[in-house]
Amino acid sequence: MTFPGTFPAPPAAGRSTASSHPSRAPWRRRPAPHAGYTLVELLVVISLVALGTMLVEPALPDARRDALEREAMRLAAMLEGARAQSRLQGRLVRWQPRPGGFGFTGTAQGRTVAWLTPQVQVAAPGELVLGPEPMLQAQALTLVLGPYRVRIASDGLAPFAVAR
Repeated sequence: MTFPGTFPAPPAAGRSTASSHPSRAPWRRRPAPHAGYTLVELLVVISLVALGTMLVEPALPDARRDALEREAMRLAAMLEGARAQSRLQGRLVRWQPRPGGFGFTGTAQGRTVAWLTPQVQVAAPGELVLGPEPMLQAQALTLVLGPYRVRIASDGLAPFAVAR
C-alpha cells in the first residue's frame, strides 16, 4: 500500500510491473487481424465485373455508327437541296464523290464539301443526277465507315431518305 507522497516499492526479482495475465504482457502481442483478400474473393469480384461489362456493352451507342448516320442525314438533306435548286434554275445538277468529301456540279457553288468524319467513303455509284425534271430515275448510294453501311435512296419521285 502506498501513501500519498511516497513511492511504490520496487518489484521483486524476476517479476515485472505488468500484470501477470499473459495476454496483457507487453512482449506478447496479439496476432494481426486477417488483412487482405483471398484469391477466390478476387476471382469472384473480377468475374462479376466482367459479367456486368458483357451485359452493358451492347447497350452503349457506337460513335462510328452514329457519325455515319449523321453524315447520311446531312447528305440526304443536301441532295434534296441541290435537287430543288436544279428544278428552280432549270439546270442539270450532278453529285459526285471526291477525295475527302463530295461536290455538286452545275450549281453556283461547285466546291468540294468535306465529310464531317474524314474516314467516310462512298461504296457506289460514281455520280447521281439531280436533273431539273420533277421525276427522275431511282437512285441510291451507300456510305461506309468501318464495318457500318448506310444507304441513301430515292425512287425518283420521293425525296432522298436514309434507309436503316
